Amino acid sequence: MDNYSDDVVYFPNAKDTDFAIKITGDSMSPWYPAGNIVLCRSIFPTHGKRVVVQMTDGTVLFKVFAQKDNKLLPDEY
Repeated sequence: MDNYSDDVVYFPNAKDTDFAIKITGDSMSPWYPAGNIVLCRSIFPTHGKRVVVQMTDGTVLFKVFAQKDNKLLPDEY
């Protein structure tokens, strides 16, 4: 998704610091199929929770957070 979009989606419980991403491809299936718009909130994740992370190269990934050594596990976890 570009930095700016013509898509308008209303999230009644959104906070000013939240952001939305539009899912492309099937890497987040079955939880979030392609085309869905997902509201994201910046918080420190806890073990076993699904997270959306932006890597230093700009790549955005969907993974499961593991508390041990603060690692990201494959989304099949």
